[in-house]
Amino acid sequence: MRIAHAELFELSLPLLEPFVISGGAIPSRHSIIVVLHDDAGHVGYGECPPFDLPFYSEETLAGARHLIERVLLPRVVNREFEGALPEAVDDALRDGVRGNWFARAGIETAAWDLEAHARNTGGDAHFIERRSRYSKML
Repeated sequence: MRIAHAELFELSLPLLEPFVISGGAIPSRHSIIVVLHDDAGHVGYGECPPFDLPFYSEETLAGARHLIERVLLPRVVNREFEGALPEAVDDALRDGVRGNWFARAGIETAAWDLEAHARNTGGDAHFIERRSRYSKML
């Protein structure tokens, strides 16, 4: 499968009650939505939800967006992947990149969703099918 192009959107959701921890209170949740498109018109969506400030983890929304745009997406866009898409995309994202779990997960979950849409199934059914196939190999 070839990932033809990608889009990024920022999402801001107001919380019904602020998220409060010792580092402060957050009245809304921000995320980056990753959208991957293949050549056949299938679309996959993923989410990258680090906080704006690094009080919960070392990743921030701005840092994740920068890494996704400048480093991670160029590794997968306009590239043909053989075999299982999520695993192949994950291998491409991990090469030389430590940590950055949120940024990588946004693209990887979009790859899972894209593969599920290409197979004309839902993400949950696709994951269960893949999991059963691997458990039979063990």
